[in-house]
Amino acid sequence: MQKYHPEQRDDEIYMGNQSADGVNRMLWQTRRLGNIAYAKNGEPLRNLHPVFVARLEIENKIAASGDEEQKRIWRAMLDIGAADFSLILKGGEPAQEQTV
Repeated sequence: MQKYHPEQRDDEIYMGNQSADGVNRMLWQTRRLGNIAYAKNGEPLRNLHPVFVARLEIENKIAASGDEEQKRIWRAMLDIGAADFSLILKGGEPAQEQTV
């Protein structure tokens, strides 16, 4: 699995960058707030944090869901290693590995 953030653990999906308030509104039980958020160009972002969710929680959601479209999206998140919806909706692959 490709990592999208240097703080991402092997058993996690990178969900993107959020404000602390945004993280508190997320429904994922295993969400973890990272320390340093980065822009796509690698520059640190202020007032945002990277957010990660355990792969196991997403796998459990897939098993429990009856919504085939939601299952497809969650499976793509697991395959990609991130909640990059532009890639998921297109069914594509990351153009290049993002390293920061």
